[in-house]
Amino acid sequence: MAKEIDYKNVLCILINDGIISMETAKEYIARSKETAPEIKTGPTWDVAMACLLFLNENIKTSGKKKSRVNQNALTVMEKLHRIDERSEQEIKDMITWAHSHDFWCSIILSPENLRKNFIKMEMQRNRDEAKLKPAPVITTPKTDKWERVIEERRKESVPMPKGFKEGLLKRTAQ
Repeated sequence: MAKEIDYKNVLCILINDGIISMETAKEYIARSKETAPEIKTGPTWDVAMACLLFLNENIKTSGKKKSRVNQNALTVMEKLHRIDERSEQEIKDMITWAHSHDFWCSIILSPENLRKNFIKMEMQRNRDEAKLKPAPVITTPKTDKWERVIEERRKESVPMPKGFKEGLLKRTAQ
């Protein structure tokens, strides 16, 4: 498996070995910035950028290292919006929820992790919200029919003889 090249380290070696000067290195760095690909724009890209910046704000408030803002990160966020069909508000709500959750706040530190875990987080958020809701109380509405039935039963019932209750209490006390 090939290792990723650390260009900053390579540049430092070239300068230390005297192969290039510091001024030449600065010129090449400036030139590479000029030829760097521009960040795409458009409706879905604007949403992606807003969501990426919102993610970084939330990461910053939790004291973690912010995610990079580059074309790759922006592309992942744009796919979450366009392909996964998540609205800007849905994405921002999920970011807010994730960064208020004990577990997910340490996981959602990049657009890749947000997209990868979005459905899992959504399911957990729904479960958590369902636990907080009280169970529905089932009530039967009183109708005239039931009131009539209860009244008829009261008329049919035989009243308890006087003194019966007191005699029953005396027997159980002995």
